[in-house]
Amino acid sequence: MARRSVVWCMLGLVVVCGLAWVAWRPDPEALLAKGLATVARDPVVAESYFQRALLASAFPLRSEAQLGLCLAWGRQQKWDEVRREFPDIELANCRPRLLYEFGRVAVDANQIDEARQTLEELAQRHVRDSVDALDLLIVGYRRWGLQNEMLAVARELTTRFPDRFDIWSIQVEALRAMKLDQECLETARQAMQHDPPDDYRREFQLLIVEMLINRAEVETARQELETLQTLEGESFRTRACEASLFRLEGRFDEALKVAASLFGDQRLEPTAHMIRGFVYLDRGDFEKAVADFKLTIAAQPYNTQAHFKLSEAYRGLGKPAEALAHSRLANDLSAKRLEINVLLKLRAGQREPASAIARKLADLFEEIGDTAAAAHWRRQAGSE
Repeated sequence: MARRSVVWCMLGLVVVCGLAWVAWRPDPEALLAKGLATVARDPVVAESYFQRALLASAFPLRSEAQLGLCLAWGRQQKWDEVRREFPDIELANCRPRLLYEFGRVAVDANQIDEARQTLEELAQRHVRDSVDALDLLIVGYRRWGLQNEMLAVARELTTRFPDRFDIWSIQVEALRAMKLDQECLETARQAMQHDPPDDYRREFQLLIVEMLINRAEVETARQELETLQTLEGESFRTRACEASLFRLEGRFDEALKVAASLFGDQRLEPTAHMIRGFVYLDRGDFEKAVADFKLTIAAQPYNTQAHFKLSEAYRGLGKPAEALAHSRLANDLSAKRLEINVLLKLRAGQREPASAIARKLADLFEEIGDTAAAAHWRRQAGSE
């Protein structure tokens, strides 16, 4: 009888304890809310909230607790912990704002794989935060040298929001840098169809004129230049385009007269010398072309096109050694830029820290004269 009483007492105690745990157990939703409210100002405290939420959570809330924990770690620069936890998270179960906040921290810290996975998950949902995710992806893709991915996001944004002229501008400049002249021209014309503000209208119109000049479509370029002159008046840019058109038409005296009007602003003189050098080169006045290109290079020693054109001018003068030297410089600069693009893509697919790649990028940017980018990648190498 006594033994039975003890058993019943023990069972009763278990029931009471169970009811007490149910009544007073931590609410994972409340803990998540506290962590999210705290993480920006005190990620250490937020980390404890997310840890407790993780212990109290069941699927699917567990994924949000895990990502919240990664957000707190990211704000403390504990990226080793993030990389251990992140692969186990079901991002599809996480709320949009949490995805965005973690993605933003990951982009800022150049944690490429985690940033891409998180923001790409959010971007495909087509909720309010999706647009912010697409904007962040453009920032990240530009920084990491993922031009094709950046263009895909830009196209999606301009399709959904044709009045996003900031994105149109990023898109056409990327296409121009990639030497995709036809697509660049078509995209600029498409942007113009959506009635951009005057500042964007002038930039798109200038780009249209310059693309047509590059393609030697003189007649169409002249028509588009008239539109640009209506928008901008007689500016340095319109006169530079006019000089280039006269050159393409073989009207060298008129081209030189317009080119002479480009001088006067010391900041723009390297470009003025370059444009006049083109005219002298096409006219066969190689000595004057050499003089102009050398002045451009003195101000812009990493100008690939100036080195290439100077090489042509020296060849015209019958100076093969000088021509070869500047041809090699031009090719070397082009090769370094190509290597930079390859390394940026390699780094974008790298899950673990890649300080060696960052150091190499810093060296290459230094060698092509981009000191700001070189400093960025040296800091990045040091942080890894």
